Amino acid sequence: MHLRQGGAPAGCAGHDACFAYASAPESGIGYCWAACTQDSDCSDGQKCQTNEGYCEEGVQPPTKNVGDSCTSNDTNLGTCNCLYGQSNSGYCSSFCLVGGNPCPAGYVCDSLETRVSGYGTPNVGMGGYCAFDCSGDASACPGAAVCTNIFASGPDCIPP
Repeated sequence: MHLRQGGAPAGCAGHDACFAYASAPESGIGYCWAACTQDSDCSDGQKCQTNEGYCEEGVQPPTKNVGDSCTSNDTNLGTCNCLYGQSNSGYCSSFCLVGGNPCPAGYVCDSLETRVSGYGTPNVGMGGYCAFDCSGDASACPGAAVCTNIFASGPDCIPP
């Protein structure tokens, strides 16, 4: 899969979306991963687990809300789709497609495309996470997350 700065990602088939390699976004190479936004994106009678973008036999509604504190264990258990950093603590998020399915009010779709790598705006069609928009109040980040402006999505809260 190739990612072009300012252009739509190319190379993912079907309902898969392109995700940026967070460790090397400057390379313009990412990976393709599941990206359903509704049941009709799935086949063989499967349902879309919309908060994660996966097609599954049955869906399990998250028991935590977007913005609640979480760890990677919450993702593993299906409690929520946790956006966490190296500290393993973060906040519940949801899968999103830039320019596609919307994030909840107060959140932006962060595709993890960095400004230092030349991305001024997120590329439409990229897969990402709903991140808290801290452009109005940098101190309002959930949990230990900090307001940063390193990603093309604009100022948003990223867990340490």
